[in-house]
Amino acid sequence: MIFTTGDCHGGFQRFSRQHFPQQRQMGRDDCMIILGDFGGVWDGSSEERKQLDWLNEKPFTTLFAALDKLVEADLPQMELYRGIGRLVNSRPEKGAAVAAAEYLQAVYPGSAGFSPRSLRRMRNFYRTYESDPKVMAEATTIGWTQNIVILEVELTLQEKSWYTRAVQQFG
Repeated sequence: MIFTTGDCHGGFQRFSRQHFPQQRQMGRDDCMIILGDFGGVWDGSSEERKQLDWLNEKPFTTLFAALDKLVEADLPQMELYRGIGRLVNSRPEKGAAVAAAEYLQAVYPGSAGFSPRSLRRMRNFYRTYESDPKVMAEATTIGWTQNIVILEVELTLQEKSWYTRAVQQFG
């Protein structure tokens, strides 16, 4: 079975047996797709961890549609990382990168590059270039490691663009 829900905003009571009795007949192959704001990661507190553990113990699998759509689209690496960065950047929660990383690592265990640190870098990549699509397009033409080096140095957007073009030209 597949069920969908919208924004949770951290309110998981909708997943209790009282409010969602259908789960009594569900197994791990059955899915709950959260289409909107998950809101389950804010501060890493023990209460938050308890709620996430409670949700993980449910008999169904929780999916995050937007992340799955990106990963399964078979995009070039930089397009994928830009898309993940955009999604993580759109989340106001403090721990959005960590939650997305944990989800991606659990669902795609054979894929590399989905650590919390990497997802924070993907968010930074998107934030850095979102105001200038031309520079972002340039940045997606070079490798991820080269982008990280450029991003982690204190440079203006114009200087980052210059270094990106230099990498394109000289390798």
